[in-house]
Amino acid sequence: MGKKINKKMPLVSIVVLSYNEKKWIPKLIESLKKQTYKNYEIIIADNNSTDGTDRFTYNKFPSVKIVKNTSNLGTPGYNPAVQKAHGKYIFFI
Repeated sequence: MGKKINKKMPLVSIVVLSYNEKKWIPKLIESLKKQTYKNYEIIIADNNSTDGTDRFTYNKFPSVKIVKNTSNLGTPGYNPAVQKAHGKYIFFI
């Protein structure tokens, strides 16, 4: 994301569970960008959306990681995204 990172601030992985939430993704990501803690990564755990959430997010927000689940797993849909996270801490949305 082109941010200056304070090495004393541990990386936080923000993992967002999504199913057909394309219309909310821009507001969510813009809101996250406004917060004061800057050492984070955003991962969308997409529960096999049919509204193009994954393609839309990839094209509009290329710095956001997307983990596409092959079915709607419900809350366990977080798990594949957590496996891809690099943060010391995980923040679930």
